[in-house]
Amino acid sequence: MKKIIASLLLAVSIPSYAVFYNGNQLSEWNNARKKALNNNAETVDYLDAGVYRGFVIATYNAFQNVTICPEPGVTVGQVEDVVGLYLDNHPELRTKPASELAYKALVSAFPCKK
Repeated sequence: MKKIIASLLLAVSIPSYAVFYNGNQLSEWNNARKKALNNNAETVDYLDAGVYRGFVIATYNAFQNVTICPEPGVTVGQVEDVVGLYLDNHPELRTKPASELAYKALVSAFPCKK
């Protein structure tokens, strides 16, 4: 029942809220994270990497054990990687809302068992 309610809330709210960030912005933040991980970052990249982490983890936490059901031991880095890989593999979707893309990436990687 929780899954149905969460899915309906997401589906209903997507067209009705203001889109603050889209997938292009989320991808830029992820690219900053990659620079930071490779020790090739400028100061602003560390800030953008932190924004990326906060955005992705907030999305994850909002739906964890409702529609996103990770195995025990999943790390923050893995969650960030899942969203980043989704963005890298679907550049055609980056005009969509960032929250929608992060959610789709996470729910496809960590589906709840039926």
